[in-house]
Amino acid sequence: MTVGREEINIELSGLNSLSLRRRLVRIPIGAVTSIRASAAEPDTIVAGIATPLTGVRTGVLERDGRSVLVVVKPGHPTVTFELDRVAFPDLQFDTVVLPIDASQVTAQ
Repeated sequence: MTVGREEINIELSGLNSLSLRRRLVRIPIGAVTSIRASAAEPDTIVAGIATPLTGVRTGVLERDGRSVLVVVKPGHPTVTFELDRVAFPDLQFDTVVLPIDASQVTAQ
C-alpha cells in the first residue's frame, strides 16, 4: 500500500489480483470517510482467492447492499477504510479491509 497526497494505491500480487481482475486499486484521499484499525482479523472464510504460501485471502463481499473489498491475513491486524461512493461514483467499493504491516506502508 502506498499513501500519497491525493490517493491510496493498493497493489495486489499474484493470485490475490485474480479475484478482482486487477493488480492496482486506487482510492482518492477525499473518498475516505473513516479509518479504523483492528487488533487482529478473526480466521473467517472469505469468498475469493487464498494464497497458499502467505495465507492472505482476497475477495469482494456484499453486506447490506454495500460492496466490501477484503484482503486479510487471518490472525493479523487490519485497517478498514470507509469510502464515500456518492461523492466518488467511480469507486467499486464502499469499504476496504486490508492487513496492516507497517513495514509495507510507504508515503509519497
